Amino acid sequence: MPTRLGLYHRPHKTTHKKHLYFDLQYSRKNRKHIHTSILLDEHFWDKNNRKIKRSHPNYKSLREAIKVYEQRIEVGEDRFLARQISFEQFASLVEGKSDISSVDRYIDTEIQRSRTVGTYKDYAWAFNTFKVHLGIKKPLKFEDITVRMLKDFKRLYIEAGRSNNSFNSVVDKIRAVYNDAKDNGVVYKELQFPRNYKLPKTPTEWTICTFDEFKNAIDRANTHRQWESLCMWLLSFCMRGMYFADFSSISENDIIGDNDEYQTWCTDKEFVIKHRRHKVKRRMSQPMFIRIDRYPTSQLFLMLKFSFASRYWNTANRDMVGDINDRLSIYSYNLNTAKGDKFHNEMMNSYQKAIRSVLPNQPMKNARKCFKTIANRNGTRRIADLLIGHSSDTQQNELSYNDNTYLAQEVYDTHTKVLQEFRADDLCELLQKKLISLVEKNEAPAMLADYSLEVIDKKGGIYLGKNETNQKGFESYFKSYNDLRFYEKDIPV
Repeated sequence: MPTRLGLYHRPHKTTHKKHLYFDLQYSRKNRKHIHTSILLDEHFWDKNNRKIKRSHPNYKSLREAIKVYEQRIEVGEDRFLARQISFEQFASLVEGKSDISSVDRYIDTEIQRSRTVGTYKDYAWAFNTFKVHLGIKKPLKFEDITVRMLKDFKRLYIEAGRSNNSFNSVVDKIRAVYNDAKDNGVVYKELQFPRNYKLPKTPTEWTICTFDEFKNAIDRANTHRQWESLCMWLLSFCMRGMYFADFSSISENDIIGDNDEYQTWCTDKEFVIKHRRHKVKRRMSQPMFIRIDRYPTSQLFLMLKFSFASRYWNTANRDMVGDINDRLSIYSYNLNTAKGDKFHNEMMNSYQKAIRSVLPNQPMKNARKCFKTIANRNGTRRIADLLIGHSSDTQQNELSYNDNTYLAQEVYDTHTKVLQEFRADDLCELLQKKLISLVEKNEAPAMLADYSLEVIDKKGGIYLGKNETNQKGFESYFKSYNDLRFYEKDIPV
């Protein structure tokens, strides 16, 4: 085997011990040193036989650690010499970045390394579901997934009373993992489903939310979190059914134009942001241009921003709070990190739980469905698809702000009609009044009434409430607050 174990010549800076490494040498082009995490004093190294001396006090455990690498080399070398994988893939396998010994390990190494946190979790969940229903506890190899196994899973999943849509989702993710392995040379061909394997898609039963239903939910809201969850539901609706994951990346930098702060926030009735959805950032896709009305949408942003800050600023998750001087930045976390993804899921679960107690038949995801349904009633299906970002139309770049296109006007008008039919402005006003009521009952911090309520009666004019006595406990949050940007700038003569 043209692989040798060696002791690196340069000692570690702090321990002064040296790393063991494997020298993969198969040609001049295909050579690489794979450094291990194993550190060794030089006098325990047998230079002539290139191995650890038995006199080392932890000889047995070190040999076991080396065997892990040797097993990887044995598996990878066979595949490399058979031209099933490239040398780079072979090296990654030895380093432990990719493990092709089983589907389980492949997901936990290659998929986790190459995908977002959310996608990795989806794939891991789907494969675990597959194994649970089959009663399999041990790791599965790629070659173990046979037509008979796929048919058994289908039968057992249906017998368990699962939905057609859920079944299709699971097997699609398993096929995606398998085909990724094919692209990386781990398997020879893509995973082929048996004939008529996938089930007919069944429409999900749900009812569109009405104004009265949402109004009653506001009346029932008795806690700060219930109120905040209703604000998030309505903001998602006003933002054309925006996914909740997208709110973590929106900021004032997305605003199109010069963004004169006084004009944007104090005089203009609307502005437009250029936004690329979180789920398509890794793909070539047209951005969305979304209109934000000063009322109710901008007001909802403001209430949510300060509400979220009041709940998390004085906690260990202070770094998740958006910049106080960025009115569109409610949250500040990266969904592509394990910490950000975990926090987002926990936060959304808390919203879901809170909203179930006041709006039981309308989970958070229904905000998007409701907007789409009302848009279909007030325009064409094409316009409704453009509004929620389901279209790859090349004219989408022109949509919200180019008045010269008929398509842009249709999008603008339909968006307006949807908000009017749902009476979003009236619901926003009810949410403002409910906030005042919660503050009076000490169910929400007093600072919310001062900093997040601007246009209570929708008649215009900017309200900059500022009562420093209500900053108690949030002094560090308001320390850098800059309200000078809301004053009209001097106009040169």
